[in-house]
Amino acid sequence: MGARSVTTPEAAEQAGGTGTLPDAPVKRRPAHGAESAAAGRETDRLPTTVLLALPVLVLSTVPGLQFRNWQWLCFVLAAPVAAWSAWPFHVRAVRGLRRSAITVDTLVSLGVAASFSWSAYALFLGGAGDPGIRTPFGIGPYASAGVAHLYLHVAVGVPLFVLAGRHLEAAARQGTGAPPWSLAALRAGKGSARDGDGRERPVPGEDPPVRRPADRVAGVLVPVALALAVTTSGFWLGAGADPRAAVTACVALLVVACPMAVGLATPTAVTAATGRGARLGVSLTAPRTLETGRPVDAVVLGTTGTLTSGRMSVARVTALPGGLGRAGVLRLAGAVEQDSRHPLGEAIAGYARREVGEPLPEADALSALPGRGVRGRVDGRWVEVRATDEELPAGLPAREATAHTPVLVYVDEAAEALIEVGEVLRPGGYRAVDRLRRLGVRPVLATGDREAAAHAVAEALGIDEVHARCTPEDKADLVRDLQREGHRVAVVADGVHDVAALAAADLGIALGGAADAAVEAADVTLVRGDIEALADAVALVRRTSATVRANLLCAFGQSAVTVPLAMVGLLNPLLAAAAAAAGSVLVVANSLRLRAWSPSPVRRRTR
Repeated sequence: MGARSVTTPEAAEQAGGTGTLPDAPVKRRPAHGAESAAAGRETDRLPTTVLLALPVLVLSTVPGLQFRNWQWLCFVLAAPVAAWSAWPFHVRAVRGLRRSAITVDTLVSLGVAASFSWSAYALFLGGAGDPGIRTPFGIGPYASAGVAHLYLHVAVGVPLFVLAGRHLEAAARQGTGAPPWSLAALRAGKGSARDGDGRERPVPGEDPPVRRPADRVAGVLVPVALALAVTTSGFWLGAGADPRAAVTACVALLVVACPMAVGLATPTAVTAATGRGARLGVSLTAPRTLETGRPVDAVVLGTTGTLTSGRMSVARVTALPGGLGRAGVLRLAGAVEQDSRHPLGEAIAGYARREVGEPLPEADALSALPGRGVRGRVDGRWVEVRATDEELPAGLPAREATAHTPVLVYVDEAAEALIEVGEVLRPGGYRAVDRLRRLGVRPVLATGDREAAAHAVAEALGIDEVHARCTPEDKADLVRDLQREGHRVAVVADGVHDVAALAAADLGIALGGAADAAVEAADVTLVRGDIEALADAVALVRRTSATVRANLLCAFGQSAVTVPLAMVGLLNPLLAAAAAAAGSVLVVANSLRLRAWSPSPVRRRTR
């Protein structure tokens, strides 16, 4: 029934407003359902892994607790962890190698296989199986001891930490609360959803997965580690060292190239951020997006339901001279609209009741004018209320000079009045946009509204870049255009028609109460629907991404310290274990800092 427009909250209180714009029901398959199920099956292995791994970790790293034949007990406990617990990593590593892809799973599988295989050799052939053997702490050449070292703590510790991390990640994802997938059927690839009128709307299929930062680092680290391992062996053999010492240095390097803390780097940060976000009214519905890339620097905002509340209000009524007059026209228009479910009709009916001051008459012979308005008979006179894009009758204000939606009232085919209806800006909208700008984010308004209405919203909120009369496809194209310019783009929206833009964005943000499809396509949901929480969400995502990167640097920094020691044959297993423990503690401590994070205070303005 015409384009929407804008009034201030204060004007709405005086003039009245009604109705929240309805969201169409959506049929869509949850994108994260299969992923969540797979993660659940994988982390089901965690309790058994904990029971088997903890004794191995304690006995391998505390020499005072090592008893006679302790190493054989550790071997028996480590075998199922290295095989069964780590099986999903081995499978994905092999699949990745078939596609020439190296990921964290490749690193985990390599570390577990190298540490367990070498420990088995050490026990059966390398002298480490003697009943009275102990693991000393210190730095010294492997060859001097005459006994191959055990790395069973790595064989169990890496799967344990990675499984624990993925359990935390799955718990964070489930804790955000999924939308009610009561209607979940989407054709694979490209799909469509039916709205309340039965019309099909296109809904994008699944996006290709974004490569995680840890996978990118692993893609470099694994080939480098393999090259260094071969180089190390060659150097030792070329220097005339014992072959076993050369192989030992090679295996030690491969073992320490997989830091245990890598399994905790992302999940601990995501879990802490999810809990902090919940207290701020920000739900991280797709936590993995927190890991990727540089910060968002452009935000595409819509109008209805995003910057405006979705409630309509009558801004002005202009009756033609010599006609029924303002009160008479409102009485008839309110009568035909009083049963309307459309926001424009509800606004007109509510305004008429207040202005007329008496019960509205009953209308009969009501009929809808699809996409335009309604027609009915009141007190024997035919009344038609419709939004118009036509030229207005003489004596009425030019509609392009105003940011309101023009609605004409006809009585017995004669134009009687113009009712201008506007949409209410969300309280705090100006402050939200101002905070985004202070964060260095470029606000962009993209709306299906007319030019006048769009520019009125932009002017009220201090937005310089405006794209009016945008279709859903236009919004998605705008996002891609901004990305081609080098921006990382967030999209804030609440309707099924925004799904394509949300899916194209680097960060999708849905408002509380949004359509199911919009919530599912988004990465973040503002739970309370408070637009001022938008800046908090952007800042939280930035801080979490920075924390993830710092955690990965800490985790892989451990390898940077221990790999050189392994290359020269000076890495004792207890030293490697201590480095792994220190790296894990630092990662967890850094992530926990997010629980106390608060958005930077900004001086509030009013407008």
